Amino acid sequence: MKFIGAAALATRQRRERRHGPFDRFASWFNRGFLELRRIDWQSPAAVLEKLIAYEAVHEIKGWDDLRRRLAPDRRCFAFFHPRFPASR
Repeated sequence: MKFIGAAALATRQRRERRHGPFDRFASWFNRGFLELRRIDWQSPAAVLEKLIAYEAVHEIKGWDDLRRRLAPDRRCFAFFHPRFPASR
């Protein structure tokens, strides 16, 4: 009986080692943990640059195009991780 208990414990420990980092990573970037913030023309330049670089659906052709898209009558939001200071 002890052998079965030890085998079960060893199996559980291997599973935790294998999935542990993934589970922690997944929980850090869980939608409930991220903050939804509005992006406007006053947002940090680093955020605006990333928006230009990574927008995949509707390509942003430059700063003038971005300024037009962030006009007061438009809305743009993004998820930010609370621990990344560059996204504040």
